[in-house]
Formats: sequence, structure tokens, C-alpha cells
Amino acid sequence: MTKTTHLAVDASNHDIVTDELSSYGYRMAKHFEINCGRRDIDRVTGDGAGDTRSCYNEVAAKKAILRTLPREKARYWSKGHPRDHAVFMTKQIGLKRWKVNSGYHLRSLAETAMYRFKQLMGDIHHEQARSA
Repeated sequence: MTKTTHLAVDASNHDIVTDELSSYGYRMAKHFEINCGRRDIDRVTGDGAGDTRSCYNEVAAKKAILRTLPREKARYWSKGHPRDHAVFMTKQIGLKRWKVNSGYHLRSLAETAMYRFKQLMGDIHHEQARSA
């Protein structure tokens, strides 16, 4: 069975804060959980898979802000919900400007960390993941 690694990266210093190994086909929206130990979290940035009520609820429980790409054809949820602001702003100023203004572009730090992780671990990690 193929496994997938998920990383959480501190945007201020590029440290890997936590990681998770899951089965291939893992759905972030279904199992989204933030396990960063004693660290304070002020913002979580993720791709469109995080645009769900459960993800927003989990991040709100940590007293943080979720910056995730609203799904295509996204609709408003409820008055005052943080997601509604993202939907509104992407329609008003466009997706490209919203990404810069909201800090969404910081998501690329996790992608860079994942690239570095793969370069360091290479085939060793893949073999261990397959046997896990």
C-alpha cells in the first residue's frame, strides 16, 4: 500500500513543525487535524482540499486563521464566516491578487520543504513508507 507524507512548516523559520504519514488517497478534508505540540499557531495555509467546514472548524479551535483556496464556483456559507471573505475577495480583486494579499503564497514553503525532504530521504523513505 502506498503512503503519503504531509508536512507542516513554520513560515517564519522554515522548520518542519510536524509530519504525518497516511495512506494514499487520504482526504485532508475528512481527517484534517493540526498536531503541532506546544507551538502557537496563528495561520494555516493549504490548497483547495482545505476548503471545508471541518477544516475551518479545526483551525478556529486552535484560534488561528485558515487561508485556503476557495473551490471553483464557491458559494457563501453564512454571514460573517471567514471563508465568505475569501470568496468575496477572489471575485472582487481576482485570484492572483487575493493569493498575494492573503498570504496564500506562503503555502509554497511547505512545497519547498517537501522537495528538500524527498531529496534528503529519497528511496529510503519510499521503501519505509511502503512497508508501513
